[in-house]
Amino acid sequence: MKKHLKQFLAVVTVLIMVLAAVPTFAEEGVNSSRNAYAQIHAQKGYILGSYHPTKTTVKCTMSKNLGKVKKTRRSDGYDWYYFYPSKPGKTIVTIKSKDKTSNSRTETAKHAFTILKYQNPVSSIKIGSTKISGSKFNKTDRISLSYNKYSQKNNAIKVVAKKGWTYDGIMAYDKAGNQIGYDVLKSFQAAGGKGNYILKAVFTNKKTKAAEAVEIVFK
Repeated sequence: MKKHLKQFLAVVTVLIMVLAAVPTFAEEGVNSSRNAYAQIHAQKGYILGSYHPTKTTVKCTMSKNLGKVKKTRRSDGYDWYYFYPSKPGKTIVTIKSKDKTSNSRTETAKHAFTILKYQNPVSSIKIGSTKISGSKFNKTDRISLSYNKYSQKNNAIKVVAKKGWTYDGIMAYDKAGNQIGYDVLKSFQAAGGKGNYILKAVFTNKKTKAAEAVEIVFK
């Protein structure tokens, strides 16, 4: 368990470094600036901040509509806000928040994104004895495999990144986007029913320092 926890923390550290990468805006008042890849189907969210739902009013706007801002109520009782890019271009996501219980001034946080066109980061993925060509991800960031085939036994998994990319790890999620367990996977057994077990592999481009994600859905 300690070994898996260390692997998980290592991947989280890499992702935090990625999310804090490469300033691309010089606009005054921008709190963070990063590169990101547009996703086609897979969900790759970037943290904007967390706010208490009953104590704080929050308003989010975008300088250009190139994605969506979504909030997730987490176990700590806070609403966590994420930006999900969908179109290439540049945008600034602005969050204005104010404490409901006081007369404090409105706080403004600006998050600048340079969104790049989707790129396929996969050279190959091997599940058990089956090798999946990276070309399957040339035009899409999501493919489907048989749930029945991969729910019957434990399956070893090996992911190889394309040249110019690093492979950061793969984790399991359900269709609602909830993470299943906290381990970076080297093997898995599909569970939860058809369409409800999703593997998400994350990669980082060595040049842009931006993260790209691809998914395997077991149907």
